[in-house]
Amino acid sequence: MKAESIDILKQKIIRTYRKHGDEPYLRTNARIYTGNEIAEEIEKETEFGVECVNKLIQLTIDLLARDKMKYEPKDTRSVSDCKHFDEHQGRNLCCNDKLLHSRKCEGICDKFEEKL
Repeated sequence: MKAESIDILKQKIIRTYRKHGDEPYLRTNARIYTGNEIAEEIEKETEFGVECVNKLIQLTIDLLARDKMKYEPKDTRSVSDCKHFDEHQGRNLCCNDKLLHSRKCEGICDKFEEKL
């Protein structure tokens, strides 16, 4: 990553913290920091400021990884597409007891087979 890109990222983080001004924003074991104080720590590249940026990056990567897992392609199959689904009776005939209550299908099961 280019130094300019890192600097742009750093400035965006600083601006975000500055928006919180002198409001108490972050509590650590040692003290409470305001948005402006965190921004100053990051600008001065103190140990605390560098650690804040590192933790933000780690958190962002973690959140992106979780979202990626959430956005796996959805199952677009319909219960009525299963060859075990009786359209006239409105129920699933495969008798998967885990999903069937009162003989009515409640979702796609592991026994799903596409109608031909």
